[in-house]
Amino acid sequence: MKIIGPDPDVDFYVDDIAINLPLSYTAPSSSPSDFIRASGRDLVVGAGNDPLKLQGINFWAYSDDLDDDPMEIVFNSYKYDWTDYAKVAALGYNCVRLNMDYRAFEDDDDPYSYKQEGWEWLERNIIHAKNSGIYLLLDMHTPQGGYQSYGFSGDFWGSGTADIANRNRLTALWAEIATRYKDEPAIAGFDIINEPLPPSASDYYTYIQQLVNAIRAVNTNHLIDIEQAFTPAGGSYDHQIVTGTNLMYDTHFYYAWNYASQLIPSYGGNDGGNYPDPSEDFDKNDLETVLLDDGLQFCIDNNVPHNAGEFGLSRYIFPIPEKGATTWMADVYDLHNENKVCAQQWTYHGSGFGLYYNVFGFPDEDYKVTELETFLQNNNTTVFPTAPTSTTYFIDPSGSDGASGLGALNAWATFSHAFGNMGAGDELVLADGTYNQTLEISLTGTSTDTITIRAMNDGQAIIDGEGVRKPGIIGSSGANTDSYIEIEGIIFKNAKSGTDDAIFHVWNNHNTFRRCSFYFAESGSNQQGLAFTHSQYNLAEDCIGAYITRHCFMSWDDNGLETHNTFRRCFATGYHPDRSDSLGISHFNIYGGSYDIVENCIGWYGSQNYGTSVHSQTGANYKCNNNKVLGSIMLGAGQVSTSQWYEGIGISINHAGGEAPKYNEVENCVLFGNQMHGFNIGEEGRTEYTIINHCVMQNNDSYAIRCKDPLTTISNSVFYDNEYGYNSSYHEGTYSFIDNFGNVGNNGVPSEETWPNSFSSDPLITDAGLQIPTNSPCYGTGESGSDVGATICSRYVDGVLTGEPLWPWPMQDRILAELGIDITAELTTKFGPTCQSLWTGNSSTDWGATTNWTGSNIPDDFKDATIPTSPAGGNFPQIGSSAEVSCKNLTIETGASLTIKSNALGTGSLIVEGTSSGNITIERYIAGHTTEFNGWHFLSSPVATFTIDRSGFDPGENDDLYRWEETTSLWMNHKAGDPVQIVSGTGYLVAYQSSGAKTFSGILNNSNITKTNLSYTPVANGTGWHLIGNPFPSAILWDATSWGLSGVNATAKIWKESTASYIDKQVILIFQKMTLSPPPRVL
Repeated sequence: MKIIGPDPDVDFYVDDIAINLPLSYTAPSSSPSDFIRASGRDLVVGAGNDPLKLQGINFWAYSDDLDDDPMEIVFNSYKYDWTDYAKVAALGYNCVRLNMDYRAFEDDDDPYSYKQEGWEWLERNIIHAKNSGIYLLLDMHTPQGGYQSYGFSGDFWGSGTADIANRNRLTALWAEIATRYKDEPAIAGFDIINEPLPPSASDYYTYIQQLVNAIRAVNTNHLIDIEQAFTPAGGSYDHQIVTGTNLMYDTHFYYAWNYASQLIPSYGGNDGGNYPDPSEDFDKNDLETVLLDDGLQFCIDNNVPHNAGEFGLSRYIFPIPEKGATTWMADVYDLHNENKVCAQQWTYHGSGFGLYYNVFGFPDEDYKVTELETFLQNNNTTVFPTAPTSTTYFIDPSGSDGASGLGALNAWATFSHAFGNMGAGDELVLADGTYNQTLEISLTGTSTDTITIRAMNDGQAIIDGEGVRKPGIIGSSGANTDSYIEIEGIIFKNAKSGTDDAIFHVWNNHNTFRRCSFYFAESGSNQQGLAFTHSQYNLAEDCIGAYITRHCFMSWDDNGLETHNTFRRCFATGYHPDRSDSLGISHFNIYGGSYDIVENCIGWYGSQNYGTSVHSQTGANYKCNNNKVLGSIMLGAGQVSTSQWYEGIGISINHAGGEAPKYNEVENCVLFGNQMHGFNIGEEGRTEYTIINHCVMQNNDSYAIRCKDPLTTISNSVFYDNEYGYNSSYHEGTYSFIDNFGNVGNNGVPSEETWPNSFSSDPLITDAGLQIPTNSPCYGTGESGSDVGATICSRYVDGVLTGEPLWPWPMQDRILAELGIDITAELTTKFGPTCQSLWTGNSSTDWGATTNWTGSNIPDDFKDATIPTSPAGGNFPQIGSSAEVSCKNLTIETGASLTIKSNALGTGSLIVEGTSSGNITIERYIAGHTTEFNGWHFLSSPVATFTIDRSGFDPGENDDLYRWEETTSLWMNHKAGDPVQIVSGTGYLVAYQSSGAKTFSGILNNSNITKTNLSYTPVANGTGWHLIGNPFPSAILWDATSWGLSGVNATAKIWKESTASYIDKQVILIFQKMTLSPPPRVL
């Protein structure tokens, strides 16, 4: 017997010696259901597919030193035995991530020759784990070539002989492990490489796919865990889907590393701060963002399990309360539970991160982090929490708190009683009527179980503060916790009298308001409508605000937060029909917030100063950076019903203290009829890097833009009919003006040469005949063809422009009912028709007749067209054989029809710029066979899924329909009644005895058509020729430079029917091709 001490020069004593008989391992008999397996985002086990969470801890048995640490040192340095597996189970774990070193199984000088002692070591761990009810996640922590992670420079990922050999050896070792233990269900799975550091994502996933394939060739039972790889630059590659079954994706989590690793001597021993740290936005929200970005969102999107094979904190910080170690752990556990993340703590026994931290020998109870042990005992679980059962409760002004709250007839009376009985995921429905009480919400939901409070009927439940109390409040000053409350369809009015109050005050995070109204904050000098205060990630969508002393909608912060609040499709005005005058400073106010968004909003007259204001204020923590105002209309700021003149500005971005506002952006906005300026940038001090793009400044009573920010960029915008265009005497420094339009309607506008920097040099831009704007809120292209102006046609969502139509305005009926404002009619009066064109068919079937569209609003490139099931006039539209029409998005409702006509003189043309839905009929006139003309024509289908036995295309007994087969150089004849599909983008040769219009019916082709696998067959007289057809209901400009050409012969042949011959065309082709040698040719 040999006893090895810690060092030859260190004395040590042995108190007890125990000699145990060698353990004997026998592979069990098992069935596939005994193994842990992936099921969507879950892990399940057993015949009943019981859900399971792998909650575990790491056992360290590896070395990152290939030269100085032989295997016996590695194993003897971090010892554990059966007692430690029992301790792990007592802590509430069900899994050990067993770190392995390849040297336990083979030596570099004898590759592929596996050592018996390695198998015995692994089998001892299997036996100990099984005896304590613990699963093993086998982790190849040190593969051939050495421990990887950041700084790895060994031989593994390169193209050299040693690199290739090491990859092959790891593949073979995993295949051997998978074979030996294929029947062992105590093994949860295989973590195939720890913290890999490949040179590229392609290198990594190519090898991982090979490794997965090798394991699956011998073992289909076990889960395979695929880790996120690090980049040589210190980042990480995005996860990618690997082909195979029963896969789990893994990302290690030590965020933030300087916090997690602090005070550990081997990492520098530095102080890494506390958790949470509001000054650094280091909190649970920050942890969640990183967790999502680093792999969780990928797993959610792809419906696969997620694991954190390592996470944890320096053991030095647990005894220091202000460091917040247990708070960090609690927040991470919450996030894991809420998002179904399995996880293994780093680590059980190690000097820096260990639960036990003695350097030598078995884990010592005198060297244990007791604070961590207590946390683990109280928080470890092996199943994810069951989502709470949601309950819908009811409340009524005439209800009773003695009722059950279940059902409209058993409604409660007070919000305080309701909230005392509700929990996460529950819903409270408000019956019609007026509630003279405060909606004060201290409940909290979760990201997956929000609490919903909604009106039974939109706009019919009113919460009235009566001027003596707040109508609504979430949280309290300084709380800044996560609430996850959704409020829908309720009217809030009459704020409490006094300064610095609001109709609805939101102090907490993650709250949503939909279809709510906020009226009458009038009894104080600084009252708001809906105020997001020191709070983050809140949303107001389709809401209304009116008659507010200060700001209808506000996001305010003086703590330096990145607030991320959004106002979407909200309507704000100073007017209300119940008041004789108007009230308000601004409609939308971002006051010290950062990363806030105002998108698709309307500011409608009656504010004294601003439509939208983006301002900082005096104070060290005011920032106001990276905000966006998108797709919005600001009308008549400064115009109030008392006829008093105010300095109204459409959008103001201003610095009045604190840090200079930076990187704020305005895009696709219309600033119309404001009492002074369209824009006012940096009037009271500096702002930096403001971007104004695709905006229209029209009919403003002073300047289109007044700017004091020398770093502002103004591009693709229209200055039209303002008193002045640009205040050239006011600016300081150098500005960027790029491709803007001005016109002589701007009195005193400088000539083209005197605009700062470059105004567009297109001579048509300063032409008095330039028709800008285009008589529509969808401001678009002028005579020059430049893409300028604003497009107020489509919805923005989270700052991204979508193809979803904005009009008709979602809340226009509520606005008309509550405020008496018909926004569609009034916008039509000012700008022309809105972007939505609805077919009525009142006078005929002619698409081009104004009398057939609501508001005479014929569709164009910027307007959506809708064909309803039952048009008011009873006629469905037709596009004439000589007509060329277009629309943005096309909707043909079920039962409706649209026909494109064709005759001997031509075929109608339709271009849909966006998306198309519904069935369409497209005619194609084909001249019949005569003695002078053989009647051959080429055709292709502009609709998808169309067969030749329909609508007159059936060749019949004496007609012909052929497709070309390149591989045989033969025309293939389709016989009568043959239900062969006409493939989009493929051409066909036809001839008919009689002239007439054939009809294609189906779903319109309106996206790229790709032709793949075009062959090249070396046969005589037909080598490589393919017949390609136009798949769209409009002509194609062959010489357009936007088409891509790849691997195609430069000359195309086009059939000319009138001469019955081919003509050459130097092709710039519309289809993507395979690269072939020699290239295919095209007919």
